Amino acid sequence: GSGLLYVSSLSTNIEIFPENYRGKLVGLLVSLFGLSALVFTTVYRTLFQGDNALAFLAFMATACGGAALLGTGTFPLVLESVGCGRWEKSGSVAASRDFSSVLLKVKESFLMLVASRVFWLFFSIFFLISGNGLFVINNAASIAKSIDPEQGSNMKTSLVIALSACNWFGRLASGVISDSLTARRGVFFIVSSVMFAAAVIITLAVQSTEILYVFVMGVGLAYGVMWSILPTCISEVFGAENFGQNWGVSLLAPAAGGLLFNFIAGVAYDAHSGGSGSCTGWSCFHVSLVLALGSCAVACLLSVFSVPSTDRGRKEGFQELV
Repeated sequence: GSGLLYVSSLSTNIEIFPENYRGKLVGLLVSLFGLSALVFTTVYRTLFQGDNALAFLAFMATACGGAALLGTGTFPLVLESVGCGRWEKSGSVAASRDFSSVLLKVKESFLMLVASRVFWLFFSIFFLISGNGLFVINNAASIAKSIDPEQGSNMKTSLVIALSACNWFGRLASGVISDSLTARRGVFFIVSSVMFAAAVIITLAVQSTEILYVFVMGVGLAYGVMWSILPTCISEVFGAENFGQNWGVSLLAPAAGGLLFNFIAGVAYDAHSGGSGSCTGWSCFHVSLVLALGSCAVACLLSVFSVPSTDRGRKEGFQELV
């Protein structure tokens, strides 16, 4: 449900708002998506005292469902005010409702996308950075607890808040800054990879419980930058008209990456637990952190090759780049 709301809101706004606001628009929308973890964690701890999960789930269902209904109800007003793109350009209502022609168009667009080497370059970068980012997000509390069972247990909420806040800031700031600079947006792929790598290097070098705050903040910033810049590049290189489909396919990258890197982390953790199911010390996640560092290096190299493909305002991405 959240995925559908996320993709539909992002693709709709990309189509109806002017292209010169693309970075700011995407940065704002995805930053709100990233901020939600911080907001709802705070709500759970303050309004529900952190111990009434059933009431909190009912609140979440009401809030998210209400937001979806509100967005659906106000959509015609938005189109009337700033509407543009395919809603204004469609030749006839009957043609837009021809299901077979729609399916044919979707198939053609999909085949062109997966035939593009630039798409797979973007996909690989997204896979490596977001996959390892999800590993950190899912295991930050476990890493802290394995390093220091007593202090680490008390750091869980603060680590989530720090990571979420930096994730939000990275998304919003990179969107705004990328619109303000004349440099190609692909440069931010390099920035994201370097920030992630720097956070891992510092953590492995210092190896203290307190350094985990630096770790999650650096990863949060890098993760946020990637989630803001990549959809902007996808919309610019491959066009806004099919952005929903193109971005939906791209979202397979973090899903697959998160699954792979979390699986590797689990196997490594079990291997160091000695069969007890519980592991303490830096060795528990050392393999995963080194793997994350190597992934950042590969992503950085791929990012260098991707930069020439991220010129502003490229309209014929398939024809030029395939």
